[in-house]
Amino acid sequence: MKQMRSIRSGLQTWCLSDPAYPKWYYKQLYGVDPDETDEKYKEWAANMVSQSSGAENSSESQKEEEGKTKEPPTKKKKPEPTWFEQTEEHNTSVYVQGLPDDITEDEFKDMMSKCGIIAYDYDKKKLKLKLYTDKKTGQTKGDGLCTYIKRESVDLAMQLIDESTLRGSKMEVQLAEFKLKGEFDPKLRRKPKNNKAKRREKEKQAKLLDWRPDKLPDERHVSEKTVVLKNLFDPAEFDKNPAAIQEVRADMRQECSKYGEIKKITIYDRNAEGVITVTFKEFEEADLCISSLNHRWFGGRRVMASNWNGKEKYEVKETAEQEAERLRKWDEYLESGGDDDSKS
Repeated sequence: MKQMRSIRSGLQTWCLSDPAYPKWYYKQLYGVDPDETDEKYKEWAANMVSQSSGAENSSESQKEEEGKTKEPPTKKKKPEPTWFEQTEEHNTSVYVQGLPDDITEDEFKDMMSKCGIIAYDYDKKKLKLKLYTDKKTGQTKGDGLCTYIKRESVDLAMQLIDESTLRGSKMEVQLAEFKLKGEFDPKLRRKPKNNKAKRREKEKQAKLLDWRPDKLPDERHVSEKTVVLKNLFDPAEFDKNPAAIQEVRADMRQECSKYGEIKKITIYDRNAEGVITVTFKEFEEADLCISSLNHRWFGGRRVMASNWNGKEKYEVKETAEQEAERLRKWDEYLESGGDDDSKS
């Protein structure tokens, strides 16, 4: 189709460029020879010539467009890393001068932490705290750097520590300035962190900022609402009769509900000590349960009752062989219709 259009356009251009063509075309249209002195004919012929020029230009421009090849899009180059100055409102580092010569890093940390939470360098695995020392002797030079998490800590350090005295040495605190020494070398720049590492670091800092008051001396831990009852069963009993687990659970719920509202009962059926934990709504309910059941006989067994310490685990994981054997016995139990007497 493109080729036919191009041929037609070229033929039309060639015909219109012939001076005799307008006369011939006029006679074909109107059936008479044109009067070349007629002004209307001259205007009509001039239009024919302008069409010839326009068609030629259009054909040439079309060829130019077709001859052009699309260049592949160029990739934007990443800008070269350069040194940048940190703005004052985002600067959370302070420079301290006039420190005693015998100051230690722990003492410096204790003093600076009174004004806020010190930032942590997760790459170097240490606090962003530094005492400048002499490279030859290793002795402190009396100045240091501290980076906080919050900008407000900088203002507080400049109010509380600046112009204060430590062992006769007057200290000065000012906003830290970081200046480039020599030429900037991009190779020495730290590798930028990916989004996952940045998110993890923000989460850790958020935990540091999530300040909570210390527990009061008479305040009880929530784990003390859970009572640990031991020596209530023999795990082998459940191998013989799996339905016994639900029976024991029902008995314990009936017994323990006498002492308060039960939130949860867990039977650790693989634990050799025969452990069951009961979680109550209130501390007093758990205390009443312990005082009532501790050293009491239950199903021919002497029960031991105590508060859970919040750390000890009672779940016993079974091996693949033990799991297969338990499932086999469970299948046998179901096939027997739950009749223990039919089992060997």
